[in-house]
Amino acid sequence: MTSSALNKSGRWLRSSAICGTVVWLLVQFLLPNRTLEISLTSRLVLLSMLVLTPLALSLVPVVMDDNKEPFAYFAARLLQPFAAAAATISFLLNEGKIAAELASLWLVFTILVALFGLGRLIQRPTGFEQFCVVAAALYLPVGGTWLVASRLGYRPLGFSTAIVLLTAMHFHYAGFAAPVITAMVGHRIRQLRPSSMKIFNSISIGVIAGTPLLAAGITFSPVLEVISAVILSLSLMGICFLMIGIVVPDTRNAFARTFLLISSISVFAGMLFATGYSIGSVSGHPIISIPQMVESHGIANAFGFTLCALLAFVITQSKDNKG
Repeated sequence: MTSSALNKSGRWLRSSAICGTVVWLLVQFLLPNRTLEISLTSRLVLLSMLVLTPLALSLVPVVMDDNKEPFAYFAARLLQPFAAAAATISFLLNEGKIAAELASLWLVFTILVALFGLGRLIQRPTGFEQFCVVAAALYLPVGGTWLVASRLGYRPLGFSTAIVLLTAMHFHYAGFAAPVITAMVGHRIRQLRPSSMKIFNSISIGVIAGTPLLAAGITFSPVLEVISAVILSLSLMGICFLMIGIVVPDTRNAFARTFLLISSISVFAGMLFATGYSIGSVSGHPIISIPQMVESHGIANAFGFTLCALLAFVITQSKDNKG
């Protein structure tokens, strides 16, 4: 993608994230009172749609190095703020057909993102950081599908209301945002220390594979759930070690550097809670309850790891474009 097109798409998505932040803050006073885990999970899902997803999507062209803006990406970025607004309204309504129809616009957006990822997969990504972006794009509509199921009140496989919504959240955060962040780390490592790319490549496989494996484990096998939770946790911790060791020292902007450090620290706390929850669910002796899991892992992952990392890379990329 040309520099001018990259700047234009980035400005649109960053503006959407800024407006989304305002909407997210206002919506806090309007959401219906539900159980703790559902109320908090709803807020974190909305944060992803309104703020985190547009920030992450704005970074995708940086990694993919497109000569022109693919139509699916163009359509997705234009639709994103309207889809997020419709999905937000759906959370203000009771579960049912109307809420699901509003959330379906977000599903359409995620499908467009997936079509972009599929197109790049057909063209064969040139590095593992690009594979991370492709995986993120293909995982996102899974989150969109579970979101619609949640707003409809549908309970696939007999899952509880909380689990359906948590699955939607999982694929927005671990499925989409985390691989994009991983891709940005890989992009910077390739620029700064190409000799470390083999280490990055190995770790990024765990990030890509961890999300679907964890979902499969929750659905079919408690043992697989623990194994996949450990793989995903260790992989994200590995990415943060690379971020601290290679990316942070070369980040000149003080705000970006601070955000990267906060992001890295948050991963260690959040992933320990996630692993503890999975082990407890398999052993039959819960270590952390679902509400505690959302409060600890969910908040650390959303605000600490994801938001801080995306802000850091957006700041860095904006400085590079101006430079």
